[in-house]
This record gives sequence, C-alpha cells and structure tokens, in this order.
Amino acid sequence: MNPDWGDAPAWAAFVLSIVAVVISWRGQRRANAAAERSALAAEQALAIQQRQAAEAAASAAPKPVFVVERGLYAQYLLRNVGTAAATGVTVDPASLPDGAQDIPSGTQVAVGAAVTMILAGSLAGRFPTELMVKWDGQTDSVAVPLPPR
Repeated sequence: MNPDWGDAPAWAAFVLSIVAVVISWRGQRRANAAAERSALAAEQALAIQQRQAAEAAASAAPKPVFVVERGLYAQYLLRNVGTAAATGVTVDPASLPDGAQDIPSGTQVAVGAAVTMILAGSLAGRFPTELMVKWDGQTDSVAVPLPPR
C-alpha cells in the first residue's frame, strides 16, 4: 500500500493551524490575567489617593489648638493658637490641682484669645503637668501641657 502524499501539505497546514490556535489561546489567557492584575492595581491606587485626599482635607480644615501660658503668680492662660474659634471649651476638673479657680466650662475662645485661670497648688496636693481640655466638635479630651512652675 502506497500512501497518498498529495494530502500531506493539507495535513501539515492543519497541524500548524492547531498549534497557532493553542498559542493564541494561551496568549489571550495571559493577557486577560495581566488586565485583571492591572485593573486591581488601579483600584487600589485610586483607593489610596481618595484616602490621602480625605486626610489632607481633614488636616487642612480649620481647628482650634490650645497651649497654656504662664501668667503672673498662679495665673495661667489657656490660649487658642489654632485656625478656628472654639466653643464649649471645658477643662476636665480631674486634671486640675486643689485650689484651682476661674476654670473654663463651656467657654468660647476666639483664635489668638486666651482664658485666664488660677492654678494654685497646695503643699499637700499634687500639681499637674498637663490639663485635659475638650471643646465642641472634639469627642475626646486633649492633653495640653502646663509650662514649668
């Protein structure tokens, strides 16, 4: 029996076309996987940018910042050095020494303004190193250091 070699080029073309289809299919799978990875990376980058923009907007918003300055004798000044006025300014009584007077409670303090307090410690009591201050819009008390005596 003699093989018919007239069909050999057709069979070779068929085999090559099958190989080309397999190679193309594998390349398409790789391209799809790369596209998915790229889309995921873009989503993550967008989320990071949105979070950074929100943090920048929050930090750029005007807010009160307090410092305590030493006055004459037992006088101390609670000064707002921030960029916004504060309302409802209250010093936590638990952070005060014995004999404290004129302590702010629900007070309004404008930018650059100060509230005067008398913090006279006693020999038997402790004198704090910081005051705990809270104002409207501030959920937790903020520790404001006292200057040295």
